Amino acid sequence: MASIDDQLKMVAQLFADQAKIPMTCNCGAPFKIQLIGLTEETDFSCPTCGATGRLSEEQIEDYREELVEMLHEQYDSVDRELPDDAALDFYFAHGRFPEHDEHMARTAYPVPLVGESFYQSAIAGCGEGEAVVLWHEPDNPFDERAIAAVCHGDTIGYVGRESWLTEALLDEEQGCTARIKRIAKSNGPDRGVVLEVVMGGDPIRERDYQGG
Repeated sequence: MASIDDQLKMVAQLFADQAKIPMTCNCGAPFKIQLIGLTEETDFSCPTCGATGRLSEEQIEDYREELVEMLHEQYDSVDRELPDDAALDFYFAHGRFPEHDEHMARTAYPVPLVGESFYQSAIAGCGEGEAVVLWHEPDNPFDERAIAAVCHGDTIGYVGRESWLTEALLDEEQGCTARIKRIAKSNGPDRGVVLEVVMGGDPIRERDYQGG
């Protein structure tokens, strides 16, 4: 059976081979851009005519999800599992997986919140870069695994129940620090919130459910 490090090398090779996005320029020329390290601020250019462009964060995330889904299928076919989401995020940012003993706390991960539509007044009083405290609400009537995000003492949303962060904090008893990475309108007038999370520190604390 392959070691964890060997499996990571195999996945890295798959990513290197397939993590290229096919594009077609307005001039009609096809080309590919590398998904690894790509952000919404990355400029790419057509090798034929030199025209430049950028992809939105949503487009980049869609391509990432397609790639990960494809790799999941490939790994399932040989009865193996891909590395966890945190390791995949590390790879997309750095072009490599973390070493087996590397401290993941050095890397910040984007984590979108859910349920922000109920907390628009609280979000209005927050700004990007401000600290956020995460609290586990075991008596939450909607979800005993609910993790509230709190800024200036007010709830601004919740970590998604299917998020890798929920598993890391509750099942693996890891700790983290968080801040607001981005506040932006999505589909409609409500503002959504994306956190920037750094793993490490004391395990998450509990509080009583505060109501919606």
